[in-house]
Amino acid sequence: MAQRALVLGSQIDGLRGVDNDTRQMAEMLDARGFAVDLRIGADATRAGMLAGYDQLIAASGTGDAAVVYYCGHGYYAAVPEEGRSWQCIVPTDLRHGTVTDWRGITAWELSIKQAQLTAKTRNVTVILDCCHSAQLSRSEDPIGSVPRALPHPVDTGFDHHLAGLRANYGAAFDAVDPVGDPHAVRVIACGQSESAFERPDAAGQYHGVFTEELIEVLRQVGTAPASWAAIIRAVRGRVLRQFRRQRPDIEGPIRRGPFSLTEHDDLRDVAVTVVGERFRLSTGQLTGAAVGDLYRVLPPGSPIDDPVDDDASALAHLEITEVFAMTANACRTAGTGPIPGDAVAVPVRRRASRWPVTVEGPPPARAAVEAAIAATPTLRTLSPGEAGAIATVHIEHDAVTIADPGGPVCLPLPLSSGMGVVLIQLANLGVAQGLRELEGEHGVAAAELAIELGTVHEGRTRRLPDHGGVLGLRDRYYVTIERRGQRSLFVHVLNVSARGKVALLTHFARGGVALDRRSPSITLGQRADGALGGVGVRWPEGLPLTGTPRLTELVVIATPALSDLSGLETRELVVTRGGGSQIQRALAALCDGKSRDVSGSGAQNHALDGFFVKRLSLSLDPGEPRAEAIA
Repeated sequence: MAQRALVLGSQIDGLRGVDNDTRQMAEMLDARGFAVDLRIGADATRAGMLAGYDQLIAASGTGDAAVVYYCGHGYYAAVPEEGRSWQCIVPTDLRHGTVTDWRGITAWELSIKQAQLTAKTRNVTVILDCCHSAQLSRSEDPIGSVPRALPHPVDTGFDHHLAGLRANYGAAFDAVDPVGDPHAVRVIACGQSESAFERPDAAGQYHGVFTEELIEVLRQVGTAPASWAAIIRAVRGRVLRQFRRQRPDIEGPIRRGPFSLTEHDDLRDVAVTVVGERFRLSTGQLTGAAVGDLYRVLPPGSPIDDPVDDDASALAHLEITEVFAMTANACRTAGTGPIPGDAVAVPVRRRASRWPVTVEGPPPARAAVEAAIAATPTLRTLSPGEAGAIATVHIEHDAVTIADPGGPVCLPLPLSSGMGVVLIQLANLGVAQGLRELEGEHGVAAAELAIELGTVHEGRTRRLPDHGGVLGLRDRYYVTIERRGQRSLFVHVLNVSARGKVALLTHFARGGVALDRRSPSITLGQRADGALGGVGVRWPEGLPLTGTPRLTELVVIATPALSDLSGLETRELVVTRGGGSQIQRALAALCDGKSRDVSGSGAQNHALDGFFVKRLSLSLDPGEPRAEAIA
């Protein structure tokens, strides 16, 4: 089986980390046995990129592994008369085009190449580190970071380019689905309305945060059995803790291992190895394992899709005592018989995540603050060499300040009397981060809802992108949620402020607003008489006024059954172990840090369990209002 990779990079228009990323990606793939075709600079023109793709297609055969990586700007090109736009990547010669020679590459063209490649081999992985939209606010980003969205898109000649493509492909042109190939794994740096960022390291060298974290996670995985789903979960958490408006994602056969057709069920396919009087499990930090997790060991061949809650068939119970990247050590807590080498372990109880915090300051004061953090159920200090702290606590003299990646989140507090407030603030930031990392489909599909965010000004509305809109303090917004599927759903809308404070905007329906045949939609900001007045905004109390816009987020949660989430905003949501719906258990773990029973509780086993989480974000500008610009 041959392994080939096409690595493309276009470092133009302000980007500074593309060449670094492409070389590091090429080195990683080379170390995994790939023959790498690296195309940057003059080799990454439109013609050069497409020629490289064609050569990869021609060389590939059944059973071969093929990888396509692109790093650079992304944007949407449009023809006004068409009333639509096409996502594009940016070769190095984009700005050398003419009215009859547009030099970008559309997602449509890439999808054709991808289909041709998967026709030769099913083992295809596409990795894209670029923005999906350029119409994004660039506030609330760490200093020095650069979005990979083309600041001045080039549409000149695009209409002529589309006409040429239609002439060549006829009616098939508009029928192509750029993400519809079921055989290729597509790993993407961000969502369609988000930005992908690059930033400088300690030496001043720029790197894309997505590519950097992806390479590091793949390095830690090595040859261990792990799915792309587990890998992207680890990458996503690391990226979101640094850039809240960049959420990496994955499409296609996500249970495959990296650059392989072999599939893995990371939660169920846990092997047990006896090491002296201890046991080693084939699960680790990257697959969500934590100290205190409890596993039931079952005999070889036991059904594990829906394990029985009693322990009649269990050989032993193992509790994790030490966690590494892809393995964990455990001790036996029940059972005395031998454990065969082909036994399997199934999770029974999982420990909630503890959010990492950085502490800076003189050693005695720092040690005291770190001890206070360690005593909390949901926080911990950042480990040496670890990235992605949710916040930094800085101690100077007798004053404590807290900052997240967007800046300070509170005014200075006295160290001697303010630690209680500091810990509450940090815990709130942890809950907010946990909500971000819950985003996605968990038994309820995104297609079952249509969600729209927009602004209201003098009775006129304007839709905003899911991420990147800017509001002034006098502006008003609306959120419309419409049921699109067949089943009834209950929706909640939460506001997460820049300080991490969570408020339930649908407090008038504690169990969720019912969307059914009689009432298929709800609009926040619409009065009882039907008039759309919008929801007002205000600067979070206690958040320093630095003059810089800060991120505020709206989180939409949908469940198939009534689920009271009202306690989340006061951090009082507590459910009994194993009780409550899946979303209630998940949110309770964010608040109290306790372990939760997991056996037999998956959404796939219960029609009335599961949930869907969708984030929307806005930059709140403390300066002049923005709505008067709405036409």
